[in-house]
Amino acid sequence: MRRIKYRISLDMFEATSQTTIKAKKGDTACSIHVTLIENGKIYHIVDGCHAVFSGKKPAGNFLFNGETCRIEDNTIIYDFTKQTTPVEGIVECELILYKGEDKLTSPRFNLKVDSTVYNG
Repeated sequence: MRRIKYRISLDMFEATSQTTIKAKKGDTACSIHVTLIENGKIYHIVDGCHAVFSGKKPAGNFLFNGETCRIEDNTIIYDFTKQTTPVEGIVECELILYKGEDKLTSPRFNLKVDSTVYNG
């Protein structure tokens, strides 16, 4: 099966949530492809950085996943896991870049998890 790719851009100078992605409960064949923007230009991610997907689920639990988050051609890609969409509601999301002792967190975006007709 081919993965669904959500492509978004996040402006590093905007503090508020910038977009909402919609998925269905239990979906795993999806990925988020994120380009970071700085002053209207693409933010260049330096070599040696690694990325982590961080989310706060509707019940207050946290998701912190670097295993299925990677950087390719200056794009941060996060592949959904079973833990990404287990319940309906809004997941508040951020991406965190690390290089050595340096850390940079992206602006927030939301993942809206909707119910499915069949819950089996």
